[in-house]
Amino acid sequence: MRQIHVENLPPPALLKDAVQRVEIERELQSCIDALKAEDLSPVSVSHLEPWMKLLVSSPRWHKTRGLLLIDAEGGLLDSWNAGADMTLSSHVVGPTRHLTQVLGQLLDGLTPEEITRLTGSGSTDKVVQLRGLKSHLADYAQ
Repeated sequence: MRQIHVENLPPPALLKDAVQRVEIERELQSCIDALKAEDLSPVSVSHLEPWMKLLVSSPRWHKTRGLLLIDAEGGLLDSWNAGADMTLSSHVVGPTRHLTQVLGQLLDGLTPEEITRLTGSGSTDKVVQLRGLKSHLADYAQ
């Protein structure tokens, strides 16, 4: 290690991989902690896609609802749970790093029954709904 540092050599591949894994784990835990927070402060992520994939794989997600990530012009960037069984779709505008904002957009496109199922609350208060969805996503991520 010292020789690598002193001679400014590239680190071995396994060391590089281990460092990346630790950084990913740290970012994941930081995001989970932010999602569990009672306040609605913005939660930023480096990549939105894994969180959307996690959400649609949740047992609370309506299995026939697809989730589409679109850009500002309406072009499709990514999709989850889309296919022959999809009868409903929701969309969020991206790419963005603001997970809280995206979850808020998502709630706007769901039925009241789906919101209750995802958030664990029958409240019509957007703040309560968003807090419930963040909490569910954090619990499911762990």
